[in-house]
Amino acid sequence: MAEHHDGRGSTAPQDDRLRAETVLRAMHDITTRADKPFPDQARELLNATARQLGLSFGAVSRVDESKLTTRYVLCPNDEIAEGAAFELCDTFCHEAVKAGKILSIHDVPNSDWSEHRAHTVVGFKSYLGIPISQDGRPWGTLCFFDFQPREQDFSSTDLDLITLVAERMQVGLEHEALMHTFRAVLDGTATSAGDGFFKNLVRTVSRNLGADLVVVSQCLDEHHSRAASLAVWQDGKPGENFEYDIATTPCAELDQPEVIHYREGLAERFPDDPRITENGIEGFIGVAARGSDGRVLGHLVAATRGPFEINTNERWMIEILAVRVGNEIERLRGEAEQQRLQQEMMHAEKLKSLGVLAGGIAHDFNNLLTGILGNASLALDDVEASTEPHRRITQIERAAERAEQLTQQMLSYAGKVNFVASPIQLNDLVREMTELLETAISRTAEVHYEFEPTLPQLTGDSAQVQQILMNLMMNASDALEGRPGRITLRTGTCRIDESDLRDYTVRDVLLPGRYAFVEVEDSGVGMESATSDRMFDPFFSTKFSGSGLGLSAVLGIVRMHGGGIRVDSTPGRGTVVRVVLPAEGPNDNIKPAPSAQNSTEEQLAGTALIVDDEQLVRDVAANILERRGMQVLCASDGLEGVELFRRKRDEIGVVLLDRTMPRLDGLSAARKIHEISPDTPLLLMSGFDQQAATRELDSRYLSGFVQKPFRIVTLTDTVRAAMKQSGRVLRPS
Repeated sequence: MAEHHDGRGSTAPQDDRLRAETVLRAMHDITTRADKPFPDQARELLNATARQLGLSFGAVSRVDESKLTTRYVLCPNDEIAEGAAFELCDTFCHEAVKAGKILSIHDVPNSDWSEHRAHTVVGFKSYLGIPISQDGRPWGTLCFFDFQPREQDFSSTDLDLITLVAERMQVGLEHEALMHTFRAVLDGTATSAGDGFFKNLVRTVSRNLGADLVVVSQCLDEHHSRAASLAVWQDGKPGENFEYDIATTPCAELDQPEVIHYREGLAERFPDDPRITENGIEGFIGVAARGSDGRVLGHLVAATRGPFEINTNERWMIEILAVRVGNEIERLRGEAEQQRLQQEMMHAEKLKSLGVLAGGIAHDFNNLLTGILGNASLALDDVEASTEPHRRITQIERAAERAEQLTQQMLSYAGKVNFVASPIQLNDLVREMTELLETAISRTAEVHYEFEPTLPQLTGDSAQVQQILMNLMMNASDALEGRPGRITLRTGTCRIDESDLRDYTVRDVLLPGRYAFVEVEDSGVGMESATSDRMFDPFFSTKFSGSGLGLSAVLGIVRMHGGGIRVDSTPGRGTVVRVVLPAEGPNDNIKPAPSAQNSTEEQLAGTALIVDDEQLVRDVAANILERRGMQVLCASDGLEGVELFRRKRDEIGVVLLDRTMPRLDGLSAARKIHEISPDTPLLLMSGFDQQAATRELDSRYLSGFVQKPFRIVTLTDTVRAAMKQSGRVLRPS
């Protein structure tokens, strides 16, 4: 007789227990040896168990839909080799798997199985087999057999014994399968990193899981609303990367720590995911890729067009690979962040260097312009109006004034212009400028204004904010290239967080907080990143006739106000430039504007000491003051000026000092002269604005400031006011 056993047979005799104990000791000795690989353990365990059962053959075999394939074999005469395949109908193992129970036949010829092909074709005469499963699904069998019948039926101890051995075999097979999978994955991904790692990963996962589609992706925002694929493997070849909304996909469920698996029915669950519906996807497995802090950074998913069967080992593989994906995304983001910070440092250093360069050029230009404009104003005094010489000199003066505007733009970029603080209502300021703005831009442009009704009051220099608006509008007009287009100027408020700072230029002064903004959007040609990255560099221009200083000046003004600039541009689609200004006022300490003083016609008297390292500036200043009735002494640097003042301090009624000179600068010279004679009025001259030039000097040392380039009226009025304040003698004209 043959039996499918649910229960147990007759009580085992004493020798059955001894045989079972022998096998259990052998199993313990075999499986606890760490140096012995599982295939060797399996073969030794087959041999020990078969010997105690009194059978000559044993095997661990894989059973699938069409055949049985031996994995490990005990065969004394090598008649059956490992890896041999048999038709299922020729095996008792198939019957054991179908029944899901132990199948024991001690005497096949005299049993109900005598006509089975395992007996008639293969020749089995005794058989004891038990199914092995993985994840609740049939995998194969552990069986022992012989070509001779067994005298006695298998005892309950024999059945217990084969059950224990099968459990141990199942654990070993699962571990072996897991290691095989990991080796295959590691072979495909271990030597790669970055883009190569992700590409190798999706290909390897597809091959090991039999998936039609494998995607590894990263989240694009902290709210996990959008993601972008890093690598795609579809239908046996690389696929195109894409972005997607997470909410409509199975990835929306991957915020949980465990693997998400749908055997089938995915299209019904996620009908709004076009990649599922268009590709006929039915099965799915996925898991979140997390960073070291546990945050979800991305996803690793695989899908099939049919039912997706997944075992425990494959789940583990997906989970472990997701950890690797998370580590790689985190590593790449760390490298990108480090590179970004390095680029920011380089950009800041470049801006600083360019600022120094621009400031130095502007300073030298102002000295030259002082000579040009000063001599032009002197020459105009010497010729009659409405004459040809007067007209030509006036043209020279106008050309020099245009050059003066360029130097002011350079100084704006360098942050060295005069800052006049006052309350600003941004909407009112824009409305006051609308007519002026529209005359400065192309007639083909259609201008629209969008105002947020309740903007906070700003504190800043209204003239400089007007310059910002004018330059942005003119730049937007240029982007239209003479074609019809739309320009929109809008105002509003926004809050900038720490994470937003990277989107703005001038990040070194911008702080998290509440800001008002003015934004200019155009429908022009747009810019490549290479152009937008340089658009605020001084002397950079895409226009043939441009100076490249307009937007540079904007950058300097925004920096002085403690604001920032953000640029979004797409070639062919236009540009949006947003300037944000602190709602609470700029970060720097801003001094109020000095009150204007009225000019008089009083002649000057006494002696002036002019200290400047530029001969041209000394000559112009001396000529102007001599024409107004003063005697003039000159020195070419601060040290010479102090010594000259020390010798002639009783004669000198006023001292004019250049800010920047060799050997001893104007600030140091002012301190020394003040120590010698505290009552003598001191005037500082500079091409930089008053705040920048006098920042390091106590105000009590100075009686006034002369901005270069100066004209006759500017210089004489400033000298007159300083001398009058100090009680010096003036003569009526």
